[in-house]
Amino acid sequence: MPVETAFDRAVSFTRASSFTLREETGGDPDGGYNDLASDTGGATRWGVSQRAYPQLDIASLTREQAIEIYREYWNQAKCDQLPDAVAIAHFDCAFNSGVVAAARILQRTVGATVDGRLGPRTFAALRLYMAGRGPETVAVKLIETRARFVSDLVDEPEKPRERMNLQHIEGWIVRLVRLTAYVSRSTP
Repeated sequence: MPVETAFDRAVSFTRASSFTLREETGGDPDGGYNDLASDTGGATRWGVSQRAYPQLDIASLTREQAIEIYREYWNQAKCDQLPDAVAIAHFDCAFNSGVVAAARILQRTVGATVDGRLGPRTFAALRLYMAGRGPETVAVKLIETRARFVSDLVDEPEKPRERMNLQHIEGWIVRLVRLTAYVSRSTP
């Protein structure tokens, strides 16, 4: 992997959080607050749900507070150890599906042992997988693996949870298409 500076890592976080914020809020400068009965996460603003953060007053959550929560996901998902395009795709997955699920998706993509923890073996598998492909191609492959994960969430529509997920599948797929375009142009 290329040697990157602290500045490069800050730029990667900014790019990743910008994409995710835009997707989570629909571009609403006030954070896209909603409290829909159909959303199992409950009240949500800036993409931060009441279910994930029951101690927070979601209706009053500021953009700055949301960015700090995004930073927690970024750090827990070890995005600062990934090339820019891969970090952006991995962060969006971690924020939406959880850090462990995102790690498993990355591990499946690069052929590493799937245990939900990013460590030296996963990073070695990533370097090997990335050789000759480049980070943008790996990011697109990561998004493809995530698309299979998302499709598995609606694989058995007779189950209540999967039937509920069907309501969201179109939005999830559109997001992945946008993410693919975004990471494909992530290198300045």
